[in-house]
Amino acid sequence: MRIFLIFLAFFIVGVLIALLINYIFKKRRYVKYLIGLAILGFGAYQIIYARVTGGGFEALGIAIMGIFLGFMGIVIILSSAVIDSLKKYKKR
Repeated sequence: MRIFLIFLAFFIVGVLIALLINYIFKKRRYVKYLIGLAILGFGAYQIIYARVTGGGFEALGIAIMGIFLGFMGIVIILSSAVIDSLKKYKKR
């Protein structure tokens, strides 16, 4: 149950980041996707770093944070795509 709440919190933060970036960069759509890709890449880096460092609870914590950041990166990319498609739909 707690893990679901943590994923929900990262989901909400990801959507809010996508909305904020959309508000700031209205004409430059690619910026939204770059930030999502950067967060996704940092999450992948965290997972790889945790695997290389060895073991223990510290590596486990780093890997879990990488999973959460990867999830948030995917949420930002998908939210940006939905926002862009809704903008195109409203223009018609």
